[in-house]
Amino acid sequence: MSGIRQIPLAEWPEGVETPIALVAWEPMRLRKVCGLAFEESYDDLDAFDGALIEAESGHRFALVRRRHAPAPGTEIWSNGTDSARSDLKEVLDTLGLDPDVVTWVVESSVESESTGDSQSKVKHGAAF
Repeated sequence: MSGIRQIPLAEWPEGVETPIALVAWEPMRLRKVCGLAFEESYDDLDAFDGALIEAESGHRFALVRRRHAPAPGTEIWSNGTDSARSDLKEVLDTLGLDPDVVTWVVESSVESESTGDSQSKVKHGAAF
């Protein structure tokens, strides 16, 4: 977990609002294993427990567990860069987590070659 810096939720950076993955672990386990402190907060959708981290690169990420989420796990949010896959790798490396804890991942939006439409791909399972 070297290179991790935790940031208070009050300093939530603009743009860190795009869910990129879901890890199977709840905040309590992330507290124990990674040493993260989750804070209670809310937005327009629901109350949640959240933690903000900054990787060695300076990229900031959020870990969010909505109180009324229908499935277990904690979401990882980024600032919507072009590569959700590389953002996810950076978060997992920063936290020292194995990719096997990932249960869901959204790949970056891609341009359809034939239509030019933006598409979002979703993958379930640990392989990303």
